[in-house]
Amino acid sequence: MDLFSRSACSFSFMRKMDEEVLNKQVNDSATRAVPITSELRCEITTPAVSGASILSSNGKVGVRGTWNLIDRAEAENVKKIEFHAIDLKSGMEYLMYESQLGVGGKRSDSRVLEFRRPGSFGIQLAVVLSGRYGYYRKYSPYAYANILFPTSLDAMSQFKSMMDRCWGETKITTKEYGFYVYLNGNSNMTIGEIYESEPTNAQGEASFNIERNESIFYRCDPRSPSFTFAVAQFHTHPPLTHASPSYWRMPGPSGIDMGNLPDDIPCLVYDYDRNELEDGKLYGGHKPNIPGTIYTYNGTRRPIN
Repeated sequence: MDLFSRSACSFSFMRKMDEEVLNKQVNDSATRAVPITSELRCEITTPAVSGASILSSNGKVGVRGTWNLIDRAEAENVKKIEFHAIDLKSGMEYLMYESQLGVGGKRSDSRVLEFRRPGSFGIQLAVVLSGRYGYYRKYSPYAYANILFPTSLDAMSQFKSMMDRCWGETKITTKEYGFYVYLNGNSNMTIGEIYESEPTNAQGEASFNIERNESIFYRCDPRSPSFTFAVAQFHTHPPLTHASPSYWRMPGPSGIDMGNLPDDIPCLVYDYDRNELEDGKLYGGHKPNIPGTIYTYNGTRRPIN
């Protein structure tokens, strides 16, 4: 699936149902939908409005819709209920669930909606009613749910062994190694291609590019698992074992690192631990096996809006 050309807002209300005529008339009369009304209510039951990581929630949002304030005659004419979600960043709207109802009686419905990608969403209940002039919808006010990206600490926890391996190689080869950590539509994190620099010069300097390959966020349908998003960038800093003893640097994010920050991605760099060094500085000619640590910078979580 080509996520760069696919229209995320192209959803269909025309799923096969028992009453095909009902669906056709409902869709044809969409322009007769009435404004939002307090007669309907939509509530988020899980997670909290403040949000939950997609790793812990698997993108599942519990919702409860009620329409018990509409009058009895109208309630008996409710033919279908729908839960819609609007991406608050892109403005795209998606049909997350629909169900045809029997004759009268039911005044509420609870569902678990599954969002396959992070985002900030407004969720709305719609009821489809049969009226004198055809079918029309009533909509509830929005309820809000945030599905959050994993943090840089999540990435470090899951891929610490690979980071340790890159750090070990850096101390031997004096090359820098780096990669992006990605989130896919199955709520799993993966490592992208591992890039490496040339061996560092006499001052322990090296530069290289870590390519970022991901889907365009706002074009990705939250109901589809076909996407990849970057959630963290990782790289190593090499030793100064071959540098002059008069040369030194401060371990951690360098000036070059801070001047080339990804716009929205937290970063990690594996370097020597300042707490293990005299006055926190790394001097040329040091022993390579001084303990290292992972520094985090540029925030801790990719934003959702």
